Amino acid sequence: MRVLAIQSSPNRTGLSAQLCQQVLIGAKGQGATIELVHLNYRNVDPCLACRGGWGVCWDGLPCVINDDVPILYQKMAQADIIVLATPVYFRDLSESMKRFLDRIRRMEWPTRADKLLMNKVAAFIVAAGGSGAGTPEALSRFSDYNRYLRFDDQYHLAVKRQNKDLQLKMAVQVGKMLVDYCQSKQVQ
Repeated sequence: MRVLAIQSSPNRTGLSAQLCQQVLIGAKGQGATIELVHLNYRNVDPCLACRGGWGVCWDGLPCVINDDVPILYQKMAQADIIVLATPVYFRDLSESMKRFLDRIRRMEWPTRADKLLMNKVAAFIVAAGGSGAGTPEALSRFSDYNRYLRFDDQYHLAVKRQNKDLQLKMAVQVGKMLVDYCQSKQVQ
C-alpha cells in the first residue's frame, strides 16, 4: 500500500504539513509506504494552454513544460491513496495547489481513456489559520477539481486554528482508516 501526501504551504512545518505528517504516521502504522511532497519546493509552472488552449496533454502526449509536474503525476499514479493538503488563502486553495491541479486535471481530462488517477482513494485537507470561515469554500474547490480527477472515494478534513489540536489527533486516525479502507476495497 502506497500513500502519497502533497502539501502546498510554503511553511514546511506549518499546519498543512503537520496534518499530512499525522495522516502519514497513521498510514505507516498500518504498514503503508509513505511519501510527503512539499509542493512549494518543487518546480511547478503554470499551464501554457498550448495548441490553441487544448494542450498536447489532451491527446495524452507529454507536456511541453519541463518541470516537476510529470514526475509528481507519475507518483500520484503509483500511489494507492493520495492526500492533498492546502492552507486556506482568501477562502480558496493556495495558489500553488491551484496551479498544480490545473495542470493535473488537463492530464486527466474526462474524455481520455487512459486516466491514471480515476478511482483512487483520496483525502482533501484544508487548514485555515484565521477564523476558519473559508474552509467550506476551499473544500468545495477540491470537489470542483475532482469532477475532472475522478477520485473514487474522498475523505474531507477541514481544520482551523480553533480545532487544530483535535484534528491533528484525528489525522492519525484518518491515515489508518484510509489504508484499512483501501485494503478492504482490494480484497473485494
